Amino acid sequence: MRIVNRLLIGLGIIIAALVVLSFLLPRHVTIARSIVIEARPAKVFSEVNSLQRFNAWSRAASASSAPNPIRLSNRCWSSGIWASPRRGSGANPKARAQS
Repeated sequence: MRIVNRLLIGLGIIIAALVVLSFLLPRHVTIARSIVIEARPAKVFSEVNSLQRFNAWSRAASASSAPNPIRLSNRCWSSGIWASPRRGSGANPKARAQS
């Protein structure tokens, strides 16, 4: 019985420490990444502005760098609708208005 009491007290201390620690952590965290691209802005814009080129340049579409890759099909380009098993789905209302 003594061992059970010590285990429960130890567990309570650990939980209390985690609760106190959670109040000391910041509420918001910002993560930023940047890259220097050796190309004209117009060339870069034309590459990233088109959903047709998304699979070629996006890290989210690469199976090797993302655990749940997003792949866009031809249907996505014209309708503006995309879907991913774990990341959900969405729609681009501008794409629908233009088609």
